[in-house]
Amino acid sequence: WPKPPRWVAETTSVGGQNPRPGWPPGRTPLPGQPGLLGSLAAGYRVRVQRLSTTVIALVGSDADGAAATLTDHANVRVLPRTGDPVATWREVVRTRSPFCVITDDPMGEVATAWMELFERREASGRLEVAVAQLWEQVRAGSLDLPDVYVALDGATFHLTALQPQAPSRVVPAAGDLPRTLSHLRSGRWWPPLEALTNDLDHRLPEAFATPEADPSPQLLR
Repeated sequence: WPKPPRWVAETTSVGGQNPRPGWPPGRTPLPGQPGLLGSLAAGYRVRVQRLSTTVIALVGSDADGAAATLTDHANVRVLPRTGDPVATWREVVRTRSPFCVITDDPMGEVATAWMELFERREASGRLEVAVAQLWEQVRAGSLDLPDVYVALDGATFHLTALQPQAPSRVVPAAGDLPRTLSHLRSGRWWPPLEALTNDLDHRLPEAFATPEADPSPQLLR
């Protein structure tokens, strides 16, 4: 994974090698290269935190149900929702499986505040607070962005506000989820967090991005 040089780099065991020989009965790796999700984790991992796993965040209306379909894959650890992204990230850091699936979105509060801004068409300050909190948590090392978001139905924020900034990091789910994950490919890493979250109040959901909709500055009156 090409990542910012200011972060610490460490290699991971990739390239189709089976990281856990002899899968337990009834458990099989996901399709793709043996024991891995295709070539998703190929190359280098570079993070402030030295993770031993590739983090996949499922977001959307039925993220928990989708995550449940992956529990039988031996090379994947699925973390249950806690409602606390920081607590979930502590478990991510401890994970040694090749892949870790989470449904506690590190940007969940930002996403909620962003949707609220456009639904109410007025600024409450919640988005600014959520972004500032995210910056603080990431800088403190208590939270980070996943390697990739897989966006299910309802993941408007991720597909509208994030995907244009990092197309290879936000992937729409298409049909069978294990198959979607097995076809993920590496690509450019996330832009700096400040750039990723800058001007979120001007990135309109599709429902408002129509000729009849008010231009975005009017939403902040």
